Amino acid sequence: MENNFSLRVSILSSLPFLFLGLIDIDSFDYVKLPLYLSGLVFFVPVISMFVLFVVGWIKEFPRWTIPSVGFCIIFSLLLMNVSIPSITGGTILGVWALLPFAMALIISIVLKPSLKPLKKLAERIKDDTSLIVFSLYGILPISVLMVFDEVSDIKLIPILIIITLIITLGAFFYLYSSKKIIRTSSLILGIIFSLFISIISII
Repeated sequence: MENNFSLRVSILSSLPFLFLGLIDIDSFDYVKLPLYLSGLVFFVPVISMFVLFVVGWIKEFPRWTIPSVGFCIIFSLLLMNVSIPSITGGTILGVWALLPFAMALIISIVLKPSLKPLKKLAERIKDDTSLIVFSLYGILPISVLMVFDEVSDIKLIPILIIITLIITLGAFFYLYSSKKIIRTSSLILGIIFSLFISIISII
């Protein structure tokens, strides 16, 4: 089990959280991006997490890929209740929302036709239960977006930036620190502070 990673790996592995936070900021009506840029802001971070899942499978899920597991599963389940009028005609996506995850899983199995990655993932979680929290940490930016759903106030944009930085730093210190207490605390504090600030700011 890896104790910690280099500064470079820790920074690069934390960037998806920063990019996912951009989705929260772009969701505000006051942020007027061209349609293609708005699409990139949403799809690039999401697709990167599915790509990270494939990479994780191939590399037998090192710790820096763990958030992709929780993200891909939970994001797909949440998407099942979403309606995209231009695509679904007003009906919810339903099981079609599972297609991206299914494709990522198929690609993973084709590239590495083995159940060893799942066994290795289970072993890692058994050795370090904080990985369960880290696997769910990947969906935290989307959770923040749900808190701010239908809330549009330009004054909240700086708060969203702060929340995004808190989440990103939580992931960074979890990967970079060699001390388990710091790793676990960084995740817990990242979750508590980001959700607390989110809820307080809309009251």
